Amino acid sequence: MFLSKTLASHLMNDEQEIYCYLERNHPDLVEMFLRQLEKSRLGIIQRLLQGIIREGLIKEERILWNDAPSHKELRIHISEDKWLQAKVTRRFQLQQFDIEEIFFVHEKKQEAITSPAHLLKLLEQEGMIAGYPNQERFYKELENSAANYALALTAGEYRTNQLHSTNSEKSTNSIQWVLAEKQRTPSFSPLAFYEQWVIDGHTIHPCSKTKFGFNPEEVMNYSPEWEAKPIISFIAVKRSDCHITSFGFERVADLLYEEYPELKQHVTEELGKKGLKENEYDLIPVHPWQLEHTIPKLYKEAMKNGSIIPIPSYSIETYALVSIRTLMPTKNGKHHIKTPMNVQTTSAVRTVSPASTINGPIVSQLIKNILQKEPLLSPLDVIKEKAGIYFEPTNPSLFKHDTSVLGKNLAAIIRENPEYDLEDGEIAMPAVALIAVSPVSGKPIVVELIEEYARYQNIEEINQAVVAFIKQYASVLLPGLLTLMSKYGISLEAHLQNSVPIFQNGALSRMKVRDFGGIRIYVNRLEKQGLSANLFNPSMIITNDVTELRKTLSHAIIHNHLGEIIACLVRYFSIDEELLWKEIAIVIHDVFDKLKTNETISEQVSTDEQAFFKPTLEMKALVTMRLTDDIHNSFIDVPNPLAKWKGELEK
Repeated sequence: MFLSKTLASHLMNDEQEIYCYLERNHPDLVEMFLRQLEKSRLGIIQRLLQGIIREGLIKEERILWNDAPSHKELRIHISEDKWLQAKVTRRFQLQQFDIEEIFFVHEKKQEAITSPAHLLKLLEQEGMIAGYPNQERFYKELENSAANYALALTAGEYRTNQLHSTNSEKSTNSIQWVLAEKQRTPSFSPLAFYEQWVIDGHTIHPCSKTKFGFNPEEVMNYSPEWEAKPIISFIAVKRSDCHITSFGFERVADLLYEEYPELKQHVTEELGKKGLKENEYDLIPVHPWQLEHTIPKLYKEAMKNGSIIPIPSYSIETYALVSIRTLMPTKNGKHHIKTPMNVQTTSAVRTVSPASTINGPIVSQLIKNILQKEPLLSPLDVIKEKAGIYFEPTNPSLFKHDTSVLGKNLAAIIRENPEYDLEDGEIAMPAVALIAVSPVSGKPIVVELIEEYARYQNIEEINQAVVAFIKQYASVLLPGLLTLMSKYGISLEAHLQNSVPIFQNGALSRMKVRDFGGIRIYVNRLEKQGLSANLFNPSMIITNDVTELRKTLSHAIIHNHLGEIIACLVRYFSIDEELLWKEIAIVIHDVFDKLKTNETISEQVSTDEQAFFKPTLEMKALVTMRLTDDIHNSFIDVPNPLAKWKGELEK
């Protein structure tokens, strides 16, 4: 054990803060938290070490793998008598690996590596990783991530115990459980349940649980793994001092009034008290953390001069979703609401940029139009962003703060609820929930789906069901995404968090993609199809580099979507990984073959196809990005598991 329950004095700073908070306010959770520390620290160490090796931060000649079946091991040589030694349980084709323990060996002694910061500090002391501009900050991010991961795992253990005590239906998996809950309580949301059951966070980022700006109480109050239900408030903003982008609504207020008719009276009354007219204002929904910590500081002048008026008499209860700043109203939920929070989670401060409030509605409308024009893109769909709004003062000289800061801290995006049009028996969940451990069965949720799929498809041999499931999943996920990229020059960032698969009887029936902040559009291809997009200028999502178009999609769908699902399945079933990649290769070739029949695009399609089957694929260098604090995406080449299927395939 890295840490005995009795050694609370050995806690890192952020762990100590959580421990003291729990001891004062939730003493029943203290033992759970201490029990989870070993797993949380090792989990972040593994993600950090994986990134360091994949990104070439340590020279390849120092790394030695022993893949003997009885003794898998990783050694990183520092000098003749010093090395790092990790017990490896499994390696994967995208260079992921699982470890059980890690030691620093020197002077014939073994010293356990007990935290991710310990590992990084050791590598720095030995001159292997040093001199990066953001290194000191990165230490703190890693420590915070490990501490909050332990708190998240505590939430998982606590909620699992609760669910087992109330599982009156005796459901054997979470799929059965949510369907029973939905039948018993029609307002129950399976989507919200699965969004709030993502305990591990980003599976390949060592800062997956970093939450700078939150204290432990706020982590528990606002994080989805704690079943958080933040209360949204509203701020009225002079129409002359805000910018709205929408198709179908002149104001965000009009959209909100449709869903919450009683809201208009409250706004009218609050403004009337100040002699102001409701029709001269719009509304921006605000996260409670932002309302408490950011609004009073940044917008003091705006409140004094009447540019913004808080509406304290009306609020909406919501569910916090995986993204933490995106919220789902618990009642009348036709829409989700994305709000800024001036808090760093993973590697970014989660404000909402003015560009995203403009580009989101425009891009989603553009893709909706393409989907109507290209029925073969179905069953892919996008979750439409109905409106975006941000604060844009007409007289910025009145304010102490830069207008970009004011804009991104008081903004909102209103997007469709992907559950709203579901058919009976369909279940929506964020794709990242697939690799989460079910609180009902203790299996990964994707395993529960495969077992349901095998039952409905009458497949007796489970490995055969795994292969069939992946083939069917890829056949729904990939054709639309590849067609949008190759024909229209639009690469959606369809990673696990942004993708919302919809399942029925264990099979993927539809795939919806949300959030357009990280997409790339190659204008040359879009214009070739007679289309254009009037986006925010300058826009990060426009690229003139076709390789950037391809790597945006390949990183999202190969590394951070299919690759992580496949790793999960290989861990659980010990199935041959190549069997699963082959099915994906077949689907990709089929899509490109169909696209190449269109002579006007056949040449660009062929080059795209070659790029997807080349020896390496680009992947975001997540550790390098944190060490350098480079806001622009940095990529590295990783061996491509599809490369061996470059030629013709037997199907």
